[in-house]
Amino acid sequence: SFSWVITNGNTVTQQTGNTIIVDWGLTSPFELAVFQTGNELPSCHSDTLNIELQSIGTFTVTGDNQVCQEEVGSYETDIVLESENYDWQILPANAGTIISGTNTENIEIQWQEAGNHVVELNLCGQTATFNVEVWALPTPDVTTPDGLCPNETVTLSTTIAYDSYSWEDENAVISTDPTLEITQGGHYVLNVIDDNGCEGTV
Repeated sequence: SFSWVITNGNTVTQQTGNTIIVDWGLTSPFELAVFQTGNELPSCHSDTLNIELQSIGTFTVTGDNQVCQEEVGSYETDIVLESENYDWQILPANAGTIISGTNTENIEIQWQEAGNHVVELNLCGQTATFNVEVWALPTPDVTTPDGLCPNETVTLSTTIAYDSYSWEDENAVISTDPTLEITQGGHYVLNVIDDNGCEGTV
């Protein structure tokens, strides 16, 4: 059988068995001493194995603190532990989805909802948080005529200004100006980029 001596702060206790459970306190030292005793007489025991445990200090979460809606942000913690589950949470839960790195020190989140959200990591009874601002995608509103007469030129424009424009017809990009003059009907697509670097299409 195995005999254990547990130093848990100022308390020293003993347990026996192949496996033990210890509810560690907040104050060091944290030490284990274990030896094995034979089942046959004479009852000899092995050398004692001494293990000193180190408590985990405070940790932080870092990453992309400003992203566009539908973009992927990367987040990590500065503490690496073997055989430990990293409990990552997104607050609110519907704001995004962890798409890689679950239960590891590095994760990627695809953000679905615009707004101010929180990435939370729970590890060994401690919690660290990181604030993320998710920008909504621009939704350009284009002024369009009711119809287009023969030999008439009509100007298409957005109701608010953007940093970048890309007008397309059914074949290719035809203009990168804020406005587009057309002389015939058809299917036109506008891609814009706002001052946050987010892209929207209409």
